[in-house]
Amino acid sequence: MVKEGELVLLQGVGAGMAWGSALIR
Repeated sequence: MVKEGELVLLQGVGAGMAWGSALIR
């Protein structure tokens, strides 16, 4: 089972990767 903290962390990492790819382009 995924904990709430882990879910928030995964969302943060996903957002960071999205921003990173956008900035690279």
